Amino acid sequence: MAFLTDITLNVVGDLDYRPTNSYTTIKFAASHTLSKVFGLGYNFGIASNGEVAKGFFVYSFVVGASVTKKLSAFAEVYGNLDDSQYPRTRLDGGLTFLVRPNLQLDLSASYGPEEVQSMWFISIGLSWRIPQ
Repeated sequence: MAFLTDITLNVVGDLDYRPTNSYTTIKFAASHTLSKVFGLGYNFGIASNGEVAKGFFVYSFVVGASVTKKLSAFAEVYGNLDDSQYPRTRLDGGLTFLVRPNLQLDLSASYGPEEVQSMWFISIGLSWRIPQ
Protein backbone atom coordinates (compact mmCIF):
# COMPACT_ATOMS: atom_id res chain seq x y z
CA MET A 1 0.00 0.00 0.00
CA ALA A 2 1.12 3.53 -0.68
CA PHE A 3 -0.03 7.11 -0.97
CA LEU A 4 1.04 8.71 -4.24
CA THR A 5 1.09 12.41 -5.00
CA ASP A 6 2.34 14.55 -7.82
CA ILE A 7 2.12 18.16 -8.89
CA THR A 8 1.72 19.54 -12.39
CA LEU A 9 3.07 23.06 -12.77
CA ASN A 10 1.60 25.58 -15.17
CA VAL A 11 4.98 27.26 -15.73
CA VAL A 12 6.80 24.31 -17.34
CA GLY A 13 6.58 23.02 -20.89
CA ASP A 14 5.30 24.23 -24.23
CA LEU A 15 2.67 26.99 -23.93
CA ASP A 16 0.19 25.00 -26.03
CA TYR A 17 0.16 22.17 -23.45
CA ARG A 18 0.34 24.05 -20.14
CA PRO A 19 -2.74 23.91 -17.89
CA THR A 20 -4.34 27.18 -16.75
CA ASN A 21 -3.57 26.35 -13.09
CA SER A 22 -0.99 24.20 -11.31
CA TYR A 23 -2.61 21.17 -9.66
CA THR A 24 -1.97 18.17 -7.44
CA THR A 25 -3.09 14.55 -7.68
CA ILE A 26 -3.34 12.40 -4.53
CA LYS A 27 -4.02 8.64 -4.68
CA PHE A 28 -4.12 5.60 -2.42
CA ALA A 29 -2.64 2.52 -4.17
CA ALA A 30 -2.59 -1.15 -3.17
CA SER A 31 -1.82 -4.53 -4.70
CA HIS A 32 -2.51 -8.12 -3.74
CA THR A 33 -1.09 -11.46 -4.84
CA LEU A 34 -4.05 -13.69 -5.67
CA SER A 35 -2.09 -16.79 -6.70
CA LYS A 36 1.21 -17.79 -8.30
CA VAL A 37 -0.22 -16.56 -11.61
CA PHE A 38 -2.61 -13.66 -10.85
CA GLY A 39 -2.27 -10.34 -9.07
CA LEU A 40 -4.70 -7.48 -8.41
CA GLY A 41 -3.92 -3.78 -8.12
CA TYR A 42 -6.08 -0.73 -7.60
CA ASN A 43 -5.90 2.93 -6.74
CA PHE A 44 -8.29 5.78 -6.12
CA GLY A 45 -7.97 9.41 -5.21
CA ILE A 46 -8.58 13.04 -6.09
CA ALA A 47 -7.20 14.83 -9.15
CA SER A 48 -7.73 18.02 -11.15
CA ASN A 49 -7.41 18.98 -14.78
CA GLY A 50 -5.74 22.33 -14.09
CA GLU A 51 -8.63 24.26 -15.60
CA VAL A 52 -11.04 24.41 -12.65
CA ALA A 53 -10.29 24.54 -8.93
CA LYS A 54 -12.72 21.74 -8.05
CA GLY A 55 -11.19 18.25 -8.09
CA PHE A 56 -12.67 14.94 -9.24
CA PHE A 57 -12.48 11.27 -8.24
CA VAL A 58 -10.04 9.01 -10.15
CA TYR A 59 -9.79 5.21 -10.04
CA SER A 60 -8.16 2.16 -11.59
CA PHE A 61 -8.38 -1.61 -11.19
CA VAL A 62 -5.85 -3.92 -12.85
CA VAL A 63 -5.44 -7.69 -13.07
CA GLY A 64 -2.04 -9.07 -14.04
CA ALA A 65 -1.06 -12.58 -15.02
CA SER A 66 2.30 -14.32 -15.34
CA VAL A 67 1.92 -16.24 -18.60
CA THR A 68 5.47 -17.66 -18.43
CA LYS A 69 8.58 -16.77 -16.42
CA LYS A 70 9.37 -14.05 -18.97
CA LEU A 71 5.95 -13.03 -20.33
CA SER A 72 3.23 -11.22 -18.36
CA ALA A 73 -0.09 -9.67 -19.34
CA PHE A 74 -2.44 -7.16 -17.75
CA ALA A 75 -5.91 -5.71 -18.23
CA GLU A 76 -7.04 -2.48 -16.57
CA VAL A 77 -10.19 -0.42 -16.14
CA TYR A 78 -9.51 3.21 -15.20
CA GLY A 79 -11.14 6.59 -15.34
CA ASN A 80 -12.63 9.46 -13.42
CA LEU A 81 -15.92 10.70 -12.06
CA ASP A 82 -16.60 14.42 -12.09
CA ASP A 83 -19.71 16.60 -12.32
CA SER A 84 -20.85 14.92 -15.52
CA GLN A 85 -23.69 12.43 -15.44
CA TYR A 86 -21.54 9.33 -16.09
CA PRO A 87 -18.04 8.18 -15.17
CA ARG A 88 -15.43 8.45 -17.93
CA THR A 89 -14.12 4.89 -18.06
CA ARG A 90 -11.34 3.55 -20.28
CA LEU A 91 -9.84 0.12 -20.85
CA ASP A 92 -6.25 -0.82 -21.47
CA GLY A 93 -4.16 -3.92 -21.59
CA GLY A 94 -0.71 -5.03 -22.48
CA LEU A 95 2.18 -7.42 -22.39
CA THR A 96 5.63 -7.29 -20.83
CA PHE A 97 8.53 -9.47 -21.92
CA LEU A 98 11.66 -9.90 -19.83
CA VAL A 99 14.49 -10.01 -22.38
CA ARG A 100 17.22 -10.21 -19.72
CA PRO A 101 17.08 -9.91 -15.91
CA ASN A 102 17.52 -6.12 -16.22
CA LEU A 103 15.85 -5.46 -19.62
CA GLN A 104 12.10 -5.50 -20.32
CA LEU A 105 9.96 -4.73 -23.39
CA ASP A 106 6.41 -3.40 -23.00
CA LEU A 107 3.45 -3.20 -25.36
CA SER A 108 0.13 -1.67 -24.32
CA ALA A 109 -3.01 -0.22 -25.85
CA SER A 110 -6.02 1.69 -24.51
CA TYR A 111 -9.50 2.62 -25.65
CA GLY A 112 -12.17 4.82 -24.14
CA PRO A 113 -15.36 6.09 -25.78
CA GLU A 114 -16.04 9.80 -25.41
CA GLU A 115 -18.94 11.99 -26.47
CA VAL A 116 -16.97 13.88 -29.12
CA GLN A 117 -14.30 11.39 -30.16
CA SER A 118 -12.89 8.13 -28.89
CA MET A 119 -9.67 8.28 -26.89
CA TRP A 120 -7.04 5.64 -27.62
CA PHE A 121 -3.30 4.99 -27.58
CA ILE A 122 -0.74 2.36 -28.42
CA SER A 123 2.50 2.34 -26.46
CA ILE A 124 5.79 0.50 -26.86
CA GLY A 125 8.39 0.76 -24.13
CA LEU A 126 11.81 -0.40 -23.06
CA SER A 127 12.82 -0.52 -19.37
CA TRP A 128 16.42 -0.97 -18.28
CA ARG A 129 17.30 -1.47 -14.64
CA ILE A 130 20.76 0.00 -14.15
CA PRO A 131 23.00 -2.40 -12.19
CA GLN A 132 24.43 -1.07 -8.92
